Amino acid sequence: YGYDMVALYGFFSMCMFGTIYYSVPCIIGCEWPSPRLIRWHFMGSIYGIVFIAVIGTVAAGIQQGGVQEDVAQSWMDVVVTSIPYTAGMVIAWLFILLSNVFFFIHLAWVWLRFAKGKRNLTQRA
Repeated sequence: YGYDMVALYGFFSMCMFGTIYYSVPCIIGCEWPSPRLIRWHFMGSIYGIVFIAVIGTVAAGIQQGGVQEDVAQSWMDVVVTSIPYTAGMVIAWLFILLSNVFFFIHLAWVWLRFAKGKRNLTQRA
């Protein structure tokens, strides 16, 4: 799961976001209004992916594997040991959700600025 997330979101989605960040200003002819939102989107996505890949899968897998090797432990003990890691995964997904909200706000801001500029151009003509 962690490798899939790194491949899917960590590589593919970041490439797509990079393409959007590059192509939108070229297409509509105006710059992104806030470099800070770009940085927040990038850092939130990176933190989310690192937490999912490292904490959520590697650390939880090592912990669960260690508990599963002890035959005296019940399966419920194995499940209980994964609860803190599940909470960490939820926090990681919240980082990703928040970073995508920043991206959406920024993209909507650019689009509204572009639409306002187009409206002003049509009113002048």
